[in-house]
Amino acid sequence: MDIFRVFDALNDPRNLETAIKCVKKYGGHAQGTICYTTSPVHTVAAYAKLAKSQVSMGVDSLCIKDMAGILTPGAARELVAALVKAVPGTPIQVHSHMTSGMAAAMYMAAVEAGAGCVDCSISTLSSFSSQPPVETVKTMLESEGYTTSLDNAALEKINGYFMDVKSKRQ
Repeated sequence: MDIFRVFDALNDPRNLETAIKCVKKYGGHAQGTICYTTSPVHTVAAYAKLAKSQVSMGVDSLCIKDMAGILTPGAARELVAALVKAVPGTPIQVHSHMTSGMAAAMYMAAVEAGAGCVDCSISTLSSFSSQPPVETVKTMLESEGYTTSLDNAALEKINGYFMDVKSKRQ
């Protein structure tokens, strides 16, 4: 394991400092995290300020963590574009859950705005409170001209493995 996603559910950067320092001390990739929610104080400007704070602490990349699956495609487009502008050169990743059913569409908007990575799950274990299915997101991205470098045969093999495991655990 070499990428460590460091986050505080309240987005308080003071709670990230020690973890980021430790990850960097031992040669890991420190990924800062913005926990997404909506409220009068959770603005794009506030998230951009938080991103700058984490980058100044030494994170190697940033993740927008949409734990409730409420980030809309329009809001994702606006937020990712603002982060790309606020912290140029810092890779942006997006993590969401299919709770509301819109995470796959939101991922497309986030990638179009400059996100370089999205979190997915193999289809057998995807959706509901999990991430969108990797096979669906791969197809969506490739249909729009993006390259994923994901191998369909490998995805089928992985899915088959977990389909077998899932059937034994239900």
